[in-house]
Amino acid sequence: MSGTSEGAILGTAAYMSPEQARGKTVDKRTDIWAYGCVLYEMLTGRKAFAGETASDAIAAILEREPDWTKLPAAAPAPVPRLLRRCLEKDPSRRLRDIGDARLEVDDALSSPAQADLQKPAIMTRRTAISALAGAAVGAATGIFAIRRYRGPVPRNLTRFSIAMPEGEFLRASFERHVAVSPDGNHIAHSADNFYIRLLRDLKAVKVEGVAVSEGDAPFFSPDSRSLGFVLFEPNIRIQRMALSGGAPTNICGVGSVAGQTWADDDTIYFVSQMPGGVLGVPASGGQPKEVAKIDFASGEHQHRDPCALPGGKAVLFTVANADTETFDDARIAVFSLQTGHRKVLVEPGMHPRYSPSGHLVYARNGNLLAVRFDPQRLEVQGQPFTVLEGVLMSRNTGAANYDISASGDLIYAPGKADGGARTLFWVDRKGKAEAVPLPPRSYLHPRLSPDARLLAIEVEGPNHDFYVYDFARGVLSKMTTDGVSHWPVWSPDGSQLVYRSGPMGQFKLWHVAADRSRPPEQLPATGVAQSAESWSPDGTAIAYTASGIEIPPSIMVVSVEGGRPAQPFNPTKFEQGSPKFSPDGR
Repeated sequence: MSGTSEGAILGTAAYMSPEQARGKTVDKRTDIWAYGCVLYEMLTGRKAFAGETASDAIAAILEREPDWTKLPAAAPAPVPRLLRRCLEKDPSRRLRDIGDARLEVDDALSSPAQADLQKPAIMTRRTAISALAGAAVGAATGIFAIRRYRGPVPRNLTRFSIAMPEGEFLRASFERHVAVSPDGNHIAHSADNFYIRLLRDLKAVKVEGVAVSEGDAPFFSPDSRSLGFVLFEPNIRIQRMALSGGAPTNICGVGSVAGQTWADDDTIYFVSQMPGGVLGVPASGGQPKEVAKIDFASGEHQHRDPCALPGGKAVLFTVANADTETFDDARIAVFSLQTGHRKVLVEPGMHPRYSPSGHLVYARNGNLLAVRFDPQRLEVQGQPFTVLEGVLMSRNTGAANYDISASGDLIYAPGKADGGARTLFWVDRKGKAEAVPLPPRSYLHPRLSPDARLLAIEVEGPNHDFYVYDFARGVLSKMTTDGVSHWPVWSPDGSQLVYRSGPMGQFKLWHVAADRSRPPEQLPATGVAQSAESWSPDGTAIAYTASGIEIPPSIMVVSVEGGRPAQPFNPTKFEQGSPKFSPDGR
């Protein structure tokens, strides 16, 4: 096949075949090369063709051989032979089919020399090589796991990939999509569907009746027997289910969710409102209680992603301040459940997890970092260092797709830090694009004023506000400062904007003069969550979508002048949304 067009180079530099690096025609032998690169990296702990830049890596691929002396002395004889056949620079001399590689692996595992090795070491090597032979190489849409197998011999590092079901992808979003059980035996992940996998099995099992449009954010119980998750439809609530089977049961309803953790004392800690503090609820169900309030007086604006420490006596969590531009610049704090005392441990960073190696692990800029941490004294020691590069996360939401088990296993989705740099463009009717002279930021939902002289636009992140840009003056003016304002809609005459503001899942409608000549005013709308959609042409009413607890979304109309309550547009038991007035208002 011709997977690479003439002159084009596609792929990850360190795993490219020579023909791929030169932009030539490729076929399945290119995948054989990538397989060899990953197998070499698994056995040696280093890349076969490393370089500080992509150009350096490509130069190594074209001009040099891997350092064969780095292969472990105990590696069975067929393994180096297999690697050399996979990493032949001339594709005509390279191994031709991955099935042949599997035969070589079987020969390695049945080698007589293996009988002299201790059994735990055999199992580790067998697991490592067999897992790679059966995995999809270059699984950018998959999950990677790093395990330290336990036994009477020193721990051995084992890496393997888990391919996502065909057609499904992991995305950087508001919640983490992967979790590993404390005993390291189960993995849960969510893409378009919800899956649980026992690591000794060959494939994941789909959780029937829980689609990701309805459930997400998996987390395990301390005894590794149950899975918790968040159900979004028909209303947001935390549920749990036994891994042995049975129907999910409710734990509590929530307004929204921004991370959750199951502590050793059988309490589930989570963040519900945005902004909101850390709440706790018994895993058996009950009424949540706030355990760590947001300190607005000191500038705190948002908490998220709690992680219970061993023993259930303290909780790690992410803190964003009122001036935090992205979650890359957030802080990691710890809260003592015994004393009520809190303190900042790391700055900057987000999405903390505790490692039984005695480290606090956290995310920043697409990487995982670690620092020595004493969970008894709640103190960090020494300087942070990078432990893993290329993890799927979001600077705008603070969610990072990785997890660490109590037995020292790491699971993560490969990728990069999403968000933080978008550029606005004008595009005319002929397709000509011209950049708007504004610096790259996390822009969302641009809305032109009726006379096209002004632009209302959101900037998302830990603080979510909207702005108005004056094209003639080149000035960007901040319209809101509460950090929880979204979705501006212009009035027909361009003198006002209506928008939604408030904690996640509890938005209320507000309107403000476009020239900020008077302070914002709340509209007399009804519904737990309200989202403005359309302004009537005469400027007297606003159509919006309203939702509530166990109530399907409906279309409502509210008068801007007030005087009478909001009215349903067309009462029905079915879900409704996105209303738009016609130009004549009829």
